[in-house]
Amino acid sequence: MWKKTPAARPVAHFVRGYLDGVVGRRAIGWMTDHSVPLEVPTVEILCDGELVATGQANLFRQDLLDAGIGVGNHGFDITLPENIFDGAVRQITARSKRHGSILQGSPKRINVRLVSTDALAQSTFQKAIEGLEYRLSKLETALQEQNTLLRAVHSALSGTPASQSETPQRGDFFDACRSAIGERGDLLVFSIIDWTFRNQRPQHLSRGLGSLGYRVLYLSVQFDSDTSPGYSVISNLAENVFEVRLKIPGERPSIYSGFSDASQLKDVILAVEHLIKDTNVRRPYALIQFPTWLPVAQSIQGATIVHDCLDHVAGFSNVSKEVAELELELVKEADIVATTSAYLHDYVAKFRPSTIIRNGCEFDYFSKKPTELAVIEDRPVIGYFGAIAEWFDVELVSNIARRHADWDFVFIGSTAGCDISEISKMRNVRFLGEKPYSDLTKYLYGFSVCTIPFKIVELIKATNPVKLYEYMASGKPVVCTDIPEAHLAPADLVRIAKDEEEFESALVDAIAEGDDHELASRRRHWASENSWHSRASQYAELLQTYHPKVSVVVLTYNGIGFTKACLHSLEQFSDYPNLEIICVDNMSTDGSRDFLREWGESGSNRKVILNEQNLGFAAGNNVGIDAATGEIIILLNNDTYVTTGWIQDLIRPLVHDHSIGLAGPVTNMIGGIQKISIHYADMTEMAYRSREFTRSRRGSLYEADTVAFFCVATRRDVIEKIGGLDASYGVGFFEDDDYCQRVRQAGYRIVCVDGVFVHHHLSAAFNMLEYGVKGELFRKNRAIYEARWGKWVPHKYREAPGFGE
Repeated sequence: MWKKTPAARPVAHFVRGYLDGVVGRRAIGWMTDHSVPLEVPTVEILCDGELVATGQANLFRQDLLDAGIGVGNHGFDITLPENIFDGAVRQITARSKRHGSILQGSPKRINVRLVSTDALAQSTFQKAIEGLEYRLSKLETALQEQNTLLRAVHSALSGTPASQSETPQRGDFFDACRSAIGERGDLLVFSIIDWTFRNQRPQHLSRGLGSLGYRVLYLSVQFDSDTSPGYSVISNLAENVFEVRLKIPGERPSIYSGFSDASQLKDVILAVEHLIKDTNVRRPYALIQFPTWLPVAQSIQGATIVHDCLDHVAGFSNVSKEVAELELELVKEADIVATTSAYLHDYVAKFRPSTIIRNGCEFDYFSKKPTELAVIEDRPVIGYFGAIAEWFDVELVSNIARRHADWDFVFIGSTAGCDISEISKMRNVRFLGEKPYSDLTKYLYGFSVCTIPFKIVELIKATNPVKLYEYMASGKPVVCTDIPEAHLAPADLVRIAKDEEEFESALVDAIAEGDDHELASRRRHWASENSWHSRASQYAELLQTYHPKVSVVVLTYNGIGFTKACLHSLEQFSDYPNLEIICVDNMSTDGSRDFLREWGESGSNRKVILNEQNLGFAAGNNVGIDAATGEIIILLNNDTYVTTGWIQDLIRPLVHDHSIGLAGPVTNMIGGIQKISIHYADMTEMAYRSREFTRSRRGSLYEADTVAFFCVATRRDVIEKIGGLDASYGVGFFEDDDYCQRVRQAGYRIVCVDGVFVHHHLSAAFNMLEYGVKGELFRKNRAIYEARWGKWVPHKYREAPGFGE
């Protein structure tokens, strides 16, 4: 904690500050100048009375904020020349450049001999990483202790004994889930049904994708109650497939009607965040099969949102208007939409492209005749299995059954939502209810004819019936009403009826077919080509080919410590499968070039370009742009530190909407609409604090006139249309404002992506310039800008809660 210390030398009344000490080669302290409170003050460092280094006091420090010193943005960390560390006793003094005032704590005595700059930098960097890992472990422990305390308080209030466990119960299969590896990514399935409800598309696709190298976390539609948000891994369903039940305090939601309020939704989101963190989810895909899950999936950092559009939800009679509207939002907002039928494909095409991946069958199961049959009759059996709901044509079936008392009609499945009160009285009609999936073939192979007697309503027009493939795998004759997707099968293998008369006639012909082995063989072959394994393979290909190639260009000029931290964050938090990183060095002299050569050789997606002179910000970035091969190009300063999933979330607006030409994140330090009010002491706390801000804003865009180029994304077609950055701005200043003007002039929009946070040190390269040089450069480039675009309008903070200082 900061505390007052008597002054070593007089300090002007409007300057406050303290030289904390010399750590390694860095002079560390703080200073603020109350005569110009909005200007970043410059600090001079003297060694034995001679000026050896300058720097700006623009770093955030929590201890300063706690002590009431402004907003805490007054720290400095200035690198000293190596030659003064020769083992001799040295006097290090810090002073204000503007006033010459000596800072308290001066002078500091040093008596150090450094081995080498590179060795020191490597040691400092390694210690920083070790410190980060330590603080992460401490934070996790603190959260667990807090959760234990909350449980104890809850138990005391409710009169129930508290659990002795210090960690929340994560389920019997948590360890297996955490140790499973998703080689191709992690798939969170936000399903429409529980795993045990009825074996359908959700379960089959999950098993198939698990076998193809994805780790699948299948989220139950049921929730458990607990004192705080959490989860339990309740089963290991198949290879790489795990069922998860979320836990939340208070009333448990129903996904079929949606979340009751913002508080309940937040609890569900936090439960999913715990799951993602604890199981180390990487490269997440959120596969949504019912629209009310959308806001939960949208909260996952860096997730690719996939809508598995298996039904026209609005076609169900019990679906509310709000859920139907949310379905349309899901169609529009998802990164990928897979539809199960041509009808759904055409519906989605009104709003965006989609890929048809139809239903299928578990061919190996349905193609094998069981040794024991559950239906044995000496007369024709007209059979059906599946849901018997409002779309089931009871009138059609009862009329035909009444005329054919010599046939038996056997129907398997739940009759909820269907009035069978009259037809069930018929002596030749039996409704057997739900049967286990493992028993279905015992009934199927006792059918003479398999039927799909559906009314042709909007819901059925959109349906690709799973049972068609399952029936065909058995080789049995099939008769169905005029379902559009049934026409996909060869005409001589499925009998399709347009009315009751045709349906009855088709049943007569199908019974007469008897044991036609040639037709049965062809049906089985057709079904084998439409297996769930083939559908899962289609899905895997769709997921892998979605991501456009992204090129991240990092321009460096000295500041090797910043560069190492930046590249480390890129490697840890990008989680993007189609990425190249291009480092362009503007003739650094601090060992950066040797480090970058080694870095570039240690990864296949890395390029290093070493310029033979300092080309400046614009021209240096243009070198990287010219070398980039991605469809999306991101310019990233080396004095940044990225956060989880930042690439996927930052480029999403550019991919979805080609009217957008530039996209930038929010940050801690910038002079404009991207700055949020946030304070943290280190990158561990940064990740936590920034997530608090972005959680509810993921997907939110703010229309802007300009975004700062410490981190900015654009498409290749935008660059090809308007060109690269203007090199006439030299070392820097105003080239980003100029480019934004050109982008808007070309008819593109510019947005700030409020759900993405990137830490920015601010002007690390410019801080190496002398104060007067920097001021002259600013004035010169402003004149260039204003000659082209008119009077420059200074950037302002956004007037909204959470933004600005």
